Amino acid sequence: MANNTMNRLQKVPASSLNEEQRLSFLGWLQQSNNIDFLKKVIGEDISLNPETSPNNNELHFYTIDSRQKVLVLTLFEKSNDTALSALLQAMAKEPSITCIWITEQISEKHRSVLNWLNIATNNSVKIYSLDLEFWHIDNSSLAPSIKLATSPSVQKILHKKTSPIATKKQKMPPFPLSTQPELQFVEYWLAFNTTLLRRKSHIIGQKPRPINWMAFPVNNDRFHLFATMNPEHNFLAVGLTFIGENAQSHYDELKRINVAIEKEMGCKLEWQNQPDKNIIRILVRKLGISAAEQQEWGQQHEWLVTHLEKLEALFAQHLDLLDADDVRKPFRYNQKDYPSFAQP
Repeated sequence: MANNTMNRLQKVPASSLNEEQRLSFLGWLQQSNNIDFLKKVIGEDISLNPETSPNNNELHFYTIDSRQKVLVLTLFEKSNDTALSALLQAMAKEPSITCIWITEQISEKHRSVLNWLNIATNNSVKIYSLDLEFWHIDNSSLAPSIKLATSPSVQKILHKKTSPIATKKQKMPPFPLSTQPELQFVEYWLAFNTTLLRRKSHIIGQKPRPINWMAFPVNNDRFHLFATMNPEHNFLAVGLTFIGENAQSHYDELKRINVAIEKEMGCKLEWQNQPDKNIIRILVRKLGISAAEQQEWGQQHEWLVTHLEKLEALFAQHLDLLDADDVRKPFRYNQKDYPSFAQP
């Protein structure tokens, strides 16, 4: 006799899944028939071959062919800045890549960022975002549901339709801005990381933080490069900061050859030595900028990247001669090592 009992379909938030259920979904996602389902969702006919996940159960790489990779990042919660930063850093390592970001729900801010990236990048970079949810009936197995949230093809078509026909080079839309100052800093550095990605720079973008500067590793934990924008005094700066017990001696050794260093750099450098304020650094500054003017961000980021690359190349040869016997340590962010960059 047929069972005519009716039951209600119940939604299960992705964030409520336990570790076993999350791993089960990631395994489900790599099955060939479900890869086909993923292709239908994004509307792109690509052949995906699973690769080994790189030390992170939520990151999965696939190859389309020998020239292009697909990165699938699964986040069992709502989108956040940390995950977006990880996505950008992974993208920066590949000249041609398709990114699929699966989240419980993408925020409007992050949706705007991805839409902007899809317009700003060329066809060698494509970014999709998918909303993930699960359903079941009573005690049945979970059934994943994936819906397309952001598509590169739609954004490129919309931008093309709304751009002036007579303009040979389409004008980029403004980067989505937040009204909160802290988030504006995060968005500024997210856009900066995009410039690193577009230029295929060897400078690796770091996690965007709600502060007005970003630090980068050099060759050990004794020296860090930094980039800063100062909205109060309207300047940009990039430089090298000295850290640790030998900071003063390292600075003094380079100061002795400052004329030769500045000649190689092609500009005057500021040599700031205030150990009582934990300030021992060398920097170059660009005055008269306004971080509040969003349309100027592109030029500002180009200047920052160009001078960071020049500084790194210039000091690499000199830093290798300083404390050659030091133990090389991995880069670790520690805010106490960095004084405020608020002063002019």
